[in-house]
Amino acid sequence: MRVFAYMPNAILVNVDLPQGISNTDSELSRAIFSLDSENIFLSIPESERKSLFTSLHTTYERCQYHYHRYQEIELFLSTTRKSLPIEISYDASLKYMYFEIQALFGSIRLFLDEIIYIIARKEGNTHDESFSGDWAVNNVFKTSPPIAIRHVPEIVHAAHFETWYSKLNGYRNAFYHHGWNFSSGHSDTNDLSSRASSPQHNGFFVPDLDSVKRNSKPFQWTWNDKTQILDVVADVKSEFKRFIEGLVFTVWAIAKQDYSNAVPILEQPNIIVTFPFPCVLLYQSNVVIPVFTKLNKAESYTHFQDIAAANDAKVEIIQLRKNKLFDPKIEYFTVGISELERLNFHEEHENSRLQIVVDAEFDSVGNLKDGLGTFVDLMSLAEAKKDIAVKPLSFYVPEINPEVVYIWRKITHL
Repeated sequence: MRVFAYMPNAILVNVDLPQGISNTDSELSRAIFSLDSENIFLSIPESERKSLFTSLHTTYERCQYHYHRYQEIELFLSTTRKSLPIEISYDASLKYMYFEIQALFGSIRLFLDEIIYIIARKEGNTHDESFSGDWAVNNVFKTSPPIAIRHVPEIVHAAHFETWYSKLNGYRNAFYHHGWNFSSGHSDTNDLSSRASSPQHNGFFVPDLDSVKRNSKPFQWTWNDKTQILDVVADVKSEFKRFIEGLVFTVWAIAKQDYSNAVPILEQPNIIVTFPFPCVLLYQSNVVIPVFTKLNKAESYTHFQDIAAANDAKVEIIQLRKNKLFDPKIEYFTVGISELERLNFHEEHENSRLQIVVDAEFDSVGNLKDGLGTFVDLMSLAEAKKDIAVKPLSFYVPEINPEVVYIWRKITHL
C-alpha cells in the first residue's frame, strides 16, 4: 500500500490487487470512458449520457476481467497437464474455465446491447425504439440490416460482424438458456492419443454451433466439427476488440491518446480515502475540535445538532479509526480541515490556535464545563490554514490512546 498523493481532505492510495483479480484498465478502456464528452453524442441529454457511458465502460471492464480470469485458469490447466505423466481423464478445475467463458460471453453481449442502444439514441430514437424493432441487436448484426437503419455508419460497420455475432450469441444463448455439457478430462491440442481427439473425453471440445443454435438442450447437441473452446474464445475476443476499435477510432474518429508518459497503470492510485470535516467550536479565541472516546459521550453533546437545525443543515456522529497510511509505525487519527478556510476571524484572533479537546463536557450553550476534557494543542491557525492546502490534519490522542474515537461532522454529501 502506497500513498500516491495528498489532497486537502483526502489521499490517493495505490493498493496491490489480491491474487486472482487482474487490472482491467487499458487504452481502449480509457477511450470508452471518455466517449460521453464527444460532440457526436451531445444530442443525448447529459444526465442520461453520463449514466449510459459509465455503464458501458463498466461493462467493458467486466469483459476484460472475465477474459483475464479465463486466461489464468486456462494457463493453470495447461501447467497441470505438463506436470503430470499422462492423460487427465478428470479434472474438477475444468468447470471454472467454462464459468469464466460463460461470464465473458454474457458481458460481451450486454456490451453490444448497451452500445446499440446508445447509437439508436444518438440517431434521435425514443427509449422504447432504441432497443426493439429495427434497433434490436439481432437485427443490427446482419449483412442486410433493416432498410430504415441501413444508412447509419455504425450499422454499416456492424454488418461486417454477422458471422462473429452469430457465434457469440449462439454459444451465449446456450450458456444462459439451455444448459451446458462438456467432458471431464482435457488434453493438449497437439496430443496424438485417441482420447485427445474425442469430445467424450476431452472437455476442450464444444458442441457444433448449428446444434446449439436450434434452441436445443445438451442431450440433443452434436460434436461433429471438433471445435475447440480455446479457438472459439480467441476468435470471439479478437473480433470483439476489432469491432470496438473500428467504432471508436474509425467510425467516430476519436483521436488515440498518447499514454507513453503516463504513470504505469499498476502504479496509479486505485483508492481515494476521503477524510471527514469535523464540526469545530470557537472557544477562548481558539478553534477546537471535540473528540470523544465513547459513542455515548458524543451522543450526549447535542450542541452541533442545535446549530445545524437552526441553519437548515445536518450533522452526524462518525467513528474515526487510526490511520497508518502516512507512517505504519505511528497511529494517528486524520480529518480534513479545509472547512477552516470558510471561517472568518477578526484581528484579535490572528494568534488563535487549532486544538482538539478529548471527552469534554459542555453546557447547554456549548461552553466547556470547567476541568472536564483534555486539550491538545496542535498548531497555530495560520499554520493550519497553510497546511490544509496540502494535506489533511492528523492528530494523536495522548495517554488514552483509543483504537477509535468519535466526532461530529457536517453532512455535505447528501
